[in-house]
Amino acid sequence: MLIWLLSWSSKGWSARDGVVAAISADTGKVLDVRFKTNSCPQCTEMENKRKGDEVTRMEFLEWYLKHEPNCYINHEGSSQVFFQFLFIDSSTAVELDLDLVYEYS
Repeated sequence: MLIWLLSWSSKGWSARDGVVAAISADTGKVLDVRFKTNSCPQCTEMENKRKGDEVTRMEFLEWYLKHEPNCYINHEGSSQVFFQFLFIDSSTAVELDLDLVYEYS
């Protein structure tokens, strides 16, 4: 049997970060942890500079192409669906990696 622990960075639907952990109820071992965020401090800083005309559109795009592989953002859209994606990602990983059979209660 699995225990699913969910957490987010703030109350309500304004959360920008969320995490889910799959834990074995039998052993207490953490089987999988997934994190989603729709924010990146570096992107926010550069977007503000772009809006303030501190950098040109071309400079921003050049920066972003270099930054994108290391960008923290791995979720786009509403924070309301964070946990749906987190749960699906985590349960799929646990299922694929460990061949577990789920018992929902």
